[in-house]
Amino acid sequence: MASRTAVNQGSDHRWPIAIAAFASLIIIGGGCSAATDIQTVSAIHVQPSAIALLVPRQTTLSATAVDVAGRVLAMDQVYWSSEDPSIATVSSSGVVTAVTPGRARIGASADGVTGIAIVTVSAVTVAEVVVVPETLTVAPDAMGQLRATAYDASGNVVSGLSATWGSSEQSVATVNSSGTVTGVSPGTATVTAAIAGRVASATILVATPPEVDIAGCNGGTLSQTVPGNLVVNGDIDGQCTATLRSTSGSIEIRGKIDHASTADLTAATSISIDDQIDGGSQVQVTAGAGFSLGNDVTGNNMGTASTLTVWNCSSLTVAGNIQGGVQVKLHSHGSISIGGQLHDHNTLVLWWAPSFTVSGGIKAGAQAIKQNWGDFPDSY
Repeated sequence: MASRTAVNQGSDHRWPIAIAAFASLIIIGGGCSAATDIQTVSAIHVQPSAIALLVPRQTTLSATAVDVAGRVLAMDQVYWSSEDPSIATVSSSGVVTAVTPGRARIGASADGVTGIAIVTVSAVTVAEVVVVPETLTVAPDAMGQLRATAYDASGNVVSGLSATWGSSEQSVATVNSSGTVTGVSPGTATVTAAIAGRVASATILVATPPEVDIAGCNGGTLSQTVPGNLVVNGDIDGQCTATLRSTSGSIEIRGKIDHASTADLTAATSISIDDQIDGGSQVQVTAGAGFSLGNDVTGNNMGTASTLTVWNCSSLTVAGNIQGGVQVKLHSHGSISIGGQLHDHNTLVLWWAPSFTVSGGIKAGAQAIKQNWGDFPDSY
């Protein structure tokens, strides 16, 4: 930093020369006098000057510059450095992080002057780790949250430490670095959390919730969200509006969707419709596993053709025909198989899959057009 002067130099370019001359005068008596007040950095004080940190905690240091008279000076820039970054690091803003046990000097420099703070780093002592809850039950493909807390010998919480998580049975349940558990398949697993050499665990039970059976509908509204498998014992008919969700299981409709009905179906695993989609009905499907339709996609209602949109399934099967001018969008990560025909003018199938087969052929003006992956939205 450049030296600072408290003397107002004004606008005369000869004034600095006069300052230099008058600064060397010794005035005897009381006739006249001149003085300068040139301030330069004499020392930098780092606060606190000595700190103790546990791995991997942090603290922030501050630096103050003073002149030879002890007056505080403004600093344009302070440069921080660590004598041994393997023990403690320091950021450009003076934040010190403990890395490994030991002692290191942290420096703050400006205008060629350096101030020092001594950092003593110690290993944290954890007496116990507690994981909550001790038992967690989740369904396959569902998630639950575990939390691990470290305590010292006095029962105080030791903060600033991260747990290392692990699962004894990855095929049953997995756990990520934040303690989020995901059920994979029915069974029991032990999830552990390790902090500073101490380990605690929780028991994870992965179980499929019991099946929920409901009746179909003829008109009106049908709405149901369940964690496990959902079975509709009958048709969705007569302009019924159905919204069905299974958050960790499957959906099976043991009937048809007919007469201008609307069905929005979402399941974590498979979705199946045992009979047909007919009568200008509108069906949207999002399946985490396979989708199957046991009969045709066909028919219209007062000029409105039936539609079927299937998004993001692992495989897709239509046992019957796609016909009658219907509009179908099929998106599958596995094969798409149509057991019957694509038939009739204005029947259109837009599809994306590794393979697409139509056993009965494409006839009478129907079309099947492969789309690019990006042409399918994230959801319908």
